[in-house]
Amino acid sequence: IYLQSDGSGRPKTVKRHTLNQDPVLDFTVFHEPDAKRYMYLDKLSSSRFIALDSGTREFDEWYVIDANNPLEAPRKIQPADPEHQYHVIGHCDDYFYIITNHDGAFDRKLVRAPVDNPSIEYWEDVYPEVPDTNLENALVFQDYLVIVPRHEGVLKPLVINLKTGNKTPMEFSEPVYSIYINKRVNPTFDTKLLRCSYSSMVTPGIMFDFNMD
Repeated sequence: IYLQSDGSGRPKTVKRHTLNQDPVLDFTVFHEPDAKRYMYLDKLSSSRFIALDSGTREFDEWYVIDANNPLEAPRKIQPADPEHQYHVIGHCDDYFYIITNHDGAFDRKLVRAPVDNPSIEYWEDVYPEVPDTNLENALVFQDYLVIVPRHEGVLKPLVINLKTGNKTPMEFSEPVYSIYINKRVNPTFDTKLLRCSYSSMVTPGIMFDFNMD
């Protein structure tokens, strides 16, 4: 499953390639004709679903493809709605996890949506909006959620155990620092270790693993 760009270099078409088949025969899974929209393709960390977004700076419209049934048509999570921004950031067990500004959450919140019924009426808050705290990112693991909010200019990561509900803040001795937590450096879904990059005005850049257990 891959993205194909148009003549202007904008990714507009999702294609499906069958191994050992002539690429000319690749099947068009999805095509976005609206020139105002961009497309983004991502494999969720559980590897169960491939997610694609067709949206603008103002709104999103996400679809998912079951990686175990790649011949099936993409399923829409929630239709585009003006000024509704949402991002399908992960999947675990029976739920998708979504960062959204729904219900006036200006600083964004994290919700979960049932895999079988992911439309907005079934969304449940997992990490509600916190005033003056922007939810910048979140990572989904087999047993853990990592919430990455920013308060007063500093990221304050929080680990939530999905089995027990326990919440563990990641605390640092320095009042001002920069920490980088991203799916690209955390590709393993079933793990207790969270890989982070840390630096500050007095601490050179370091990479370390945080035990989420």
